[in-house]
Amino acid sequence: MIGESKYPILIAGASHACCMGVPLTVESGIGPLLRIDEHFDALVGTFPRDDAYWESTVQQAHGRDIVIVWRGNQHYGRFLLRETPPFDLVVPSHPQLPLEAGAVLVPFAAVKEFWRVTFIGLEDMLQRLASLGTCRAFVLGTPPPIRETTVIQAELEKHSHYFDIELKTAQLTPRRVFWKLWASIQLSMEEVAQKYNARFIPVPEHFKTEDEFLKSVYAQAIDYTHANSLYGTEMRHHLLKEIREGQLNASV
Repeated sequence: MIGESKYPILIAGASHACCMGVPLTVESGIGPLLRIDEHFDALVGTFPRDDAYWESTVQQAHGRDIVIVWRGNQHYGRFLLRETPPFDLVVPSHPQLPLEAGAVLVPFAAVKEFWRVTFIGLEDMLQRLASLGTCRAFVLGTPPPIRETTVIQAELEKHSHYFDIELKTAQLTPRRVFWKLWASIQLSMEEVAQKYNARFIPVPEHFKTEDEFLKSVYAQAIDYTHANSLYGTEMRHHLLKEIREGQLNASV
């Protein structure tokens, strides 16, 4: 059994780690570890994160507690706009949620399989960290989507020249369906973590509304796909409690 590390907790990851003080990019190569505060270091590198970045993560792992922040925006990249025909799914952790009228019901297993390729790199990373036997790996859940759509529509229309559809008439994926897609990513990530004896740390409930969307106070004003620095500061406090103080309950 690996004991508690004497070093600061190392955060490694891409854009969802930025709110916690990890720079999105550096001019070239892998930079030195960045001290966020007395409890956390950040591994910085170019963006998108490449193999060299994750190789450096493994090299820095000895004797450390490492928090991996892996992707998290797959649902934005593929399902932000409503599909034709529309679809819905049942999330095992929330079977009581209503279904969209007239939507095609897609098996949850099929949705997980769709995401599987996006976690191949995470599996490789966790397998390598587990084989070291000298570190503790944690996989951090990523923020849920916001419920409000006004800022999303405004940003889409502002950048409409990137798209080959009429965004003023296009519909967003219904927010509850979109939330279910986010939830399916979190469940998939948790399964990958468990497979390699890493601990998955989900987003605590206090960051969420009653219906489990991201509270507006934690959302960035323009970048609707990411949380803000207030979220990041509070998340670091949560991680410190979970990892160093041994609180097993992910809710705050």
